[in-house]
Amino acid sequence: MRTVLFASLTLALSACGDPLFFAEVEAKQMCITLPSQTIPSAPDISEDHTVRYTATFDLGDGIPGLGEKGTTGTIKATSLRLNSTTDMSVIRSARVDLGSDENQPTPYMHYEQLPGADPTTLAMIIDQDIDLFTRLAESKTIDIVISLTGRPPAESWTADITTCMSAKVQMDPLELIKK
Repeated sequence: MRTVLFASLTLALSACGDPLFFAEVEAKQMCITLPSQTIPSAPDISEDHTVRYTATFDLGDGIPGLGEKGTTGTIKATSLRLNSTTDMSVIRSARVDLGSDENQPTPYMHYEQLPGADPTTLAMIIDQDIDLFTRLAESKTIDIVISLTGRPPAESWTADITTCMSAKVQMDPLELIKK
């Protein structure tokens, strides 16, 4: 009788769709830096222009189980910033879109210059709280397009681009073993 009850309970729980056992990985903050990225020059610094830069953040194997069958979770950006030795006070605003120029980018973050802002840092403000898990599970990379408006330097310049994310990922070990 006890065996029948246990088997019935096990079948009932497994029928709920969620795994009975799972492993969970949580990172409150993990940051990735793309060092010394070359930002294109503006054609004419006597008037406002917008220059665009496309970057790819590659998480590779940074998140266990990402892209594997039976893995679910949430991954959200907490910040994105550009740091440079170049004076960026000439940049009045910026926009960050998810995706590349080839496909429809999704507006994601922005920057508006404030009086007295640090001229070596552009700290973006998140406009949409987008879960990046599905995008990252497919390719383990995120493409962004950064549009910088104002009077960017007339020569190419470099900046470190850093994004920080929080992640919570659950893996069903039975699905991982089935591979």
